[in-house]
Amino acid sequence: MRLKAWFLALTVALCAPQVSFAQTQKGISAEVHAKAEEQFRLGRKAQDNGDFKPALEYFRASHALEPGRGKLLNIAICEKEIGLLATAMQHFQEVLPQLAAGDPRIAIVKKNIAELEPRLPHFTISLASGAPPGSVVTLDGSSIAPSALGTDIPVDPGDHVILVTAAGRPDRRYELKAEEGKKIVLEVEPGAVPLATAQAPLSTDAPRGPNTRRLGGFIAGGVGIAGLAVGGLTGALALSDHSDVEEQCPTHRGCSQEVIDQASRGKSLSIASTVAFAAGAVGVGVGLYLVLSSGESTSAPAVGLTLSPDGGRVGLRGSF
Repeated sequence: MRLKAWFLALTVALCAPQVSFAQTQKGISAEVHAKAEEQFRLGRKAQDNGDFKPALEYFRASHALEPGRGKLLNIAICEKEIGLLATAMQHFQEVLPQLAAGDPRIAIVKKNIAELEPRLPHFTISLASGAPPGSVVTLDGSSIAPSALGTDIPVDPGDHVILVTAAGRPDRRYELKAEEGKKIVLEVEPGAVPLATAQAPLSTDAPRGPNTRRLGGFIAGGVGIAGLAVGGLTGALALSDHSDVEEQCPTHRGCSQEVIDQASRGKSLSIASTVAFAAGAVGVGVGLYLVLSSGESTSAPAVGLTLSPDGGRVGLRGSF
């Protein structure tokens, strides 16, 4: 392989002085020409020793100072030797139309192109249907023209990075490894639309249901008021019976059975009145406590009981 590369380099070098001389006549200064020739000489020396990587750098430096098709051909040969297959193919194809008919280097270029074609890795990259308009695809930092998307793109073997960008979307990066003679088909798109970064804070307070303590207070108070009402009513009836008994049988002796029954009923009503008043007072007290301690602003309940002077009527008044 080294002997073959050396022979190719020797063939190319035979034509290099003619190219350099012609370009010197086009405005390249003698100083720049001398530097270019020195870089070219160092490149040939490294190439003869089989050191293609440093040779490539020397040839590139010489070509940058004083472009020439002989230098470009040597660049392509070195690139092929170190495995930059797609780059070498590009340079072989670039130099071919620059060679005049009958130039012996034409056969060298065509032979290398034929050898490289089956070895080239290819990427076929296309945008996904959901990609937004204006999406940009780059391969190793170089933009891929929209017309090249969906077509075979020759690449050098090794690692490659595809980056897809679009306005309003995060970038998406794809990493691929190209291998000789293999093709990778890939559909790409930018990153997904990001979720909103700022959201309304969630309340940590649980929904408030009815205030059961306050409700219980009203219920207890209502029962207490009812007890007071019953106590007042039964008390009034007891007073009425007592008044009738005193009027009909003031001595409490020899009373008729009707008077005796009325007196007994009056005692029962009196006891019931006392119990009802006691229960009512407790209910109202408990109700007031529950309402006032429920934690909600409320006016203090007011409960009142009025009796007529003769004890025949009972009146209730209150506010909640």
